[in-house]
Amino acid sequence: MYAIKPCSYTDIENIYSAQDSCDLVHSMHATMHINIHSLPSKHDQLQLIIRRLNNLKIELDYILLCETFLNESNQALYNIEGYNLITRNRTTNSKGGVAIYVRCNISFKRRNDLEINIDGEFESLFVETKINNKNTIIGEIYRIPNTSELESIRRFETILDKLAKLNGNIIIGTDQNFDYLKIDQHPNTNSLLDCFLTAGLIPMINIPTRIVHTSSTLIDNIYINTRVHQLSIQSSVLLTDISDHLPVLLIYKTSLTQHTAKTPIKVKTRKMNDDKLQQINNSFLQTNWDILDNDDMELAFQSFTNKLNEIINMHAPEKLVTIRFKDIIRNPWVTTGLLKSSKTLDKLFKNQKNKPDGHPTRLKYAKYKSQYTRIKRNSKMKYYSELISNVKSDVRKTWTILN
Repeated sequence: MYAIKPCSYTDIENIYSAQDSCDLVHSMHATMHINIHSLPSKHDQLQLIIRRLNNLKIELDYILLCETFLNESNQALYNIEGYNLITRNRTTNSKGGVAIYVRCNISFKRRNDLEINIDGEFESLFVETKINNKNTIIGEIYRIPNTSELESIRRFETILDKLAKLNGNIIIGTDQNFDYLKIDQHPNTNSLLDCFLTAGLIPMINIPTRIVHTSSTLIDNIYINTRVHQLSIQSSVLLTDISDHLPVLLIYKTSLTQHTAKTPIKVKTRKMNDDKLQQINNSFLQTNWDILDNDDMELAFQSFTNKLNEIINMHAPEKLVTIRFKDIIRNPWVTTGLLKSSKTLDKLFKNQKNKPDGHPTRLKYAKYKSQYTRIKRNSKMKYYSELISNVKSDVRKTWTILN
């Protein structure tokens, strides 16, 4: 068995001081797992974490999320500049869901054959990429709490059996909802660990990841196989205020991409100007809208949407545009002051942990968080309001901003 390197709690800005066993270089790469418990409400905060890590020259190659609360209609709103978003959303309600952000300069493909998904019980998502021409599997697994433990173990085992047959690197983030702090008292938890170890995967997190005022549990983890373990790696649990689960981070010296961090990104866009808008308007007026005469409102709406997309694509088709690395704008609404406030919030978050209700540190944290949330929202609204206001007389520039 391979020894697990010591894992520690750390503030984001102090992360390097915690890397005693990691031979630091000028630029590091990392994978992060979070049970984010609603990506829509934590999207801005996630981007701030990415920005703060980037300021430390730590590039997040993969961001593994569970409990995203995304669906097919809203997931496009939660892209992050410089990343591709892959999702598996729950189909029966708005909760749950898993997702992976992959940096745009990393080639990948979806591995549906490795996934097991049962709404309300078990969710997983896998992609395949490469480390130095060696196949690499990146995955996220979420086992919903209060479901059959034995059935969950069988599902984990089915996935792990498939992974064990692959010749390559493996990194899996998970909220498994089996508490490794109780492994000696809970046979099923011990069985799950045996499944991972049998498949050649070791857990990199060995300290509590969900700390509430009445209990602490170790239910989030990142597993790696022995090939990845041969890299210079350090694991950390980040003390940052984003979810009731703390983010877990894996930092490694070797990049999980064959390209440099300065690779350009490609995005889809439309060329919009006054002439294009007039052409779309003319086609809209000339269209026979009898397709809307349908008693089924859902079918009528779908017909309208399809026709509208057809008209727009005819006059302003989507094109793939390459953006040079130096021209990529990342969260322009994130000011220096906002980053500083984010750091202060994390310090207050750390201080109030395990304090009883009504304790001065908890009250101070709650008050500051409310103020911080308001400032963050106002900063974003002010930036985009001014941006659109400055070009309101120029339709083309307005469309450029919206795109």
